[in-house]
Amino acid sequence: MRSDNDKKFIRQQLHGILRFQDDHEKLEFEAEMLHLDIIHQIRLLMSEYGVKRDGLAEKLNISNDEVAQLFSGGKLADLRLLARLQRIFKIRFGVISKKPPEYDEEYKKYADHNGFRGVCEAL
Repeated sequence: MRSDNDKKFIRQQLHGILRFQDDHEKLEFEAEMLHLDIIHQIRLLMSEYGVKRDGLAEKLNISNDEVAQLFSGGKLADLRLLARLQRIFKIRFGVISKKPPEYDEEYKKYADHNGFRGVCEAL
């Protein structure tokens, strides 16, 4: 059985590992998560239309290696790729804007720190 000190040490270590070093690192992580959502949708479309990766590469006029980079996260999807996918699958990608609960807390901390929370909440 672990002691309370061991548990506290493990918690501190995990917190350090799971924390972003700076805002750039956090932004990169968020971009990668968005990319994963897009890749998931592409996989669903490929399954629905019976398209394999090599067929997708051919339809997109890119190499199999580039498709592999997209699916592995080595290369992030861009808007031109999405436009080509819309044409290939005869679909339309949409954008949904929603505020996750953690943004509420981040906003409150930012607003409190900068002294304008009351002003923004009044609007």
